[in-house]
Amino acid sequence: MPRRHLARSAHPLPTRNRPGDAGIEDIKHDIEQTREELGETVEALTTQLDSKAQAKKRADALRNQAVSRLAAGKEQAAGASRSGRARLDRHARQAKTYQAENRRRARP
Repeated sequence: MPRRHLARSAHPLPTRNRPGDAGIEDIKHDIEQTREELGETVEALTTQLDSKAQAKKRADALRNQAVSRLAAGKEQAAGASRSGRARLDRHARQAKTYQAENRRRARP
């Protein structure tokens, strides 16, 4: 039977200076820590493999991006509309002034 290489834990069991130092509480603590790490790993893998959740997350991001772009476009259009309206008003005033001047000149 081939020998498997076991991955070393990020938190190896502590070495003891005196024989019999590895008490039950230390072992229980190590077991609990390993369970927490394993739970976090399983949760991360489950999240990565959950295609429905990944699709929803991507759709939410795209929706937020579209809403932001729409708001920016509306703001830009409103600014252009105000600018265009101001320019139109200015040209209308100039045209009225020009017409009034021409009428005055046309009168004998």
